[in-house]
Amino acid sequence: MARSNPSRFLKFLAFAGVSLAILCLALQPVSALDFTFGRKPLDPSVQNALALMKLTPKHLYQWQAETPKSLLLQIHQWAPEKQEMAAALALYIRSQNQNVSARDTWRMAVAFVHYGEKYDLPVDMAVAVAQVESRFDPYARSREGALGPMQVLWRIHSRLLRNHLNMGSSKDLLDPEKGVAAGCLLLSRYMRAHQTEKKALSRYLGAPSSRYFKAFSKFLDRFREHLTLAEI
Repeated sequence: MARSNPSRFLKFLAFAGVSLAILCLALQPVSALDFTFGRKPLDPSVQNALALMKLTPKHLYQWQAETPKSLLLQIHQWAPEKQEMAAALALYIRSQNQNVSARDTWRMAVAFVHYGEKYDLPVDMAVAVAQVESRFDPYARSREGALGPMQVLWRIHSRLLRNHLNMGSSKDLLDPEKGVAAGCLLLSRYMRAHQTEKKALSRYLGAPSSRYFKAFSKFLDRFREHLTLAEI
């Protein structure tokens, strides 16, 4: 009669245990996985902002899983000052329009920070324009066909958006982050071309408008006051 090999049996049990653990992990919903693995802790400013919105970091990890191409995935790697700006922005957007979902609020917040830096555009300028244009509604549509939080016209800017942002259709403008990216790209080009906010905004709007500039200035001051109170 053949003798059993205890070491072989123990190896089998260990292999079976690991296989079972992997299978259980694979069967979990994506939102249940631990997205903190291998990442730096969130800056306290982000955690505090989430708490003020009655959320936790788990909500952020869930949104990262739901939108795997989102800039939210990068926030862990950002310097503290960038995370602080994103947190302050999220709180500001939420305070100005509570109809915007928490996920879309944070997606727009990180997009403003990222694309403001990428295109060398003052974040407060982009934020004020978005507030004038749509009150931060990422799914806003105008009668003229302007779309997204910054109300960009696809029929006019499609070639530029395809070449610089790899957008495929007007639907991309209704993505919270891509909509912000499109507006920031246009504003940055107009600022370089015209050098002043007033002229750049006239180009963005399509015509000079004292009413538009007055609204922009009001929201610009409001956002700057918010940053001052947040000590940003």
